[in-house]
Amino acid sequence: MANPFVLDFSDPCAGDQSLTGGKGSHLAELTAAGFPVPRGLVLTTAAYRRFVSEGPGGEEQEPRVGDEPIGGASRPEVLRERLSRDELPPDLAAAVLEALRAWGHVGPLAVRSSAVSEDSAASSFAGLYQSYLNVRGERDLLARVRDCFASLWSEPAVRYRDSRRLDHSREAMAVVVMEMVEACSAGVAFTVHPVTGARDQIVINSAWGLGEAVVAGVVTPDMFVVDKSSLAVLERQVFDKQFAIGPDAVGGTARHPLDDAISGAPSLSDQQVVDVARLAREVEEHYGASQDIEWACADRLYLLQARPVTMP
Repeated sequence: MANPFVLDFSDPCAGDQSLTGGKGSHLAELTAAGFPVPRGLVLTTAAYRRFVSEGPGGEEQEPRVGDEPIGGASRPEVLRERLSRDELPPDLAAAVLEALRAWGHVGPLAVRSSAVSEDSAASSFAGLYQSYLNVRGERDLLARVRDCFASLWSEPAVRYRDSRRLDHSREAMAVVVMEMVEACSAGVAFTVHPVTGARDQIVINSAWGLGEAVVAGVVTPDMFVVDKSSLAVLERQVFDKQFAIGPDAVGGTARHPLDDAISGAPSLSDQQVVDVARLAREVEEHYGASQDIEWACADRLYLLQARPVTMP
């Protein structure tokens, strides 16, 4: 491992969940398996530990929350606030910027949290850690990486770990930085019906624009139910989608109103429904277990995330 702080998805070490977290390790594994994952890299858990252990003057110190080590933390908000305002150590900042420059990438980025215990069959942490779309410029990138690190200690995340009896002292955060897909439509797909439990069906939720609209629940997405074996479309429900979430000119995302002719139209063609269902089925076959995937359609179909369907 040439750089302990930054790993490209293509690096053989990037599939190690202890280094790249749940989201990062899955994306690296899927990249290696030939799935259509956008190019990306991961700031590792070693980078997180380097950040959290550096004192105000740059000296190394034991990671603490208030007066207690992290493992016995009673006030995680103290650490969260410190990490939220501190800048990344110069060596971490240089490592991620050097890796991006080596890509020659100049477009918008997606910056996504990837905790070690995230995206497992027992705990998903869906929506509890920070993710950012349409990140533009080096300054914004480094700030969003910092914010992802800090979100490990958000109040909802700490409560969720407590509810799952997870050891805070064993948790760490990696951060995925990947090329952002400027999607025409996007959403999620489940290889088991999330309501009926039918394992012979794939359920797709989709909307116009970025998948944030579906994941955040700010629109009622179209729903397609597909037979897993034949890929025949069994059910379609198309809803009126008043807006799409897309890139904002200054960075981040914004709501863009849709014309009536578009808002009530299906956000996926029949062929795209089949393509998304086939992709979801192939991911399930790869892992040998039911999957919850995020996908996006642009110039082609992309796989943005895969995780096991979380058991209640």
